[in-house]
Amino acid sequence: SKGIENFKQYIANPPVKESPFAQIVSERDAKDKEIMAMLEAESKKNEELALAREESSKQREIEQIAQEWAIKEYSLKMIGGDLDKSTSEKEYVKSVWDTAMVEAKKTYERVTSAEYAKELARKEVAYKRTDELFWEGMDETEKKKRQVMLERIKKQYMGMISEEDMARLVMEES
Repeated sequence: SKGIENFKQYIANPPVKESPFAQIVSERDAKDKEIMAMLEAESKKNEELALAREESSKQREIEQIAQEWAIKEYSLKMIGGDLDKSTSEKEYVKSVWDTAMVEAKKTYERVTSAEYAKELARKEVAYKRTDELFWEGMDETEKKKRQVMLERIKKQYMGMISEEDMARLVMEES
């Protein structure tokens, strides 16, 4: 039974043999860990810089939108006679800057949204399809208008012109 105890003890605490290979491996592992830590730190720093640049760019865009909004409002109010003629554009922009920034943030969020991108894509498809009477993804209201117009033309010119000519006429109308 002493042999079994000694075996269990040996398994639980095997003797440590220092070999040159084990030392090389542990040194290489330590260097690898050091290199990985440096790479991770560099990567984190780069991510932070990219995020800061992105935030700065976003802020500049919002400020540009706010500037354009304020100038547009100034022009509209001057044309409408709602402002004193002595008010300069610069003074007006300064006086409405907080409101302009709020409006600019709303606009920025809207134009950078996925919804807006889908809307632009849909309009782009519609724009490219100006030579077709109906197409997939067409706005339902527009489709109904064109169907009603086509029916009117068909009734009016029944038997006088071909389907292709009718479609061309409808396209010229819209």
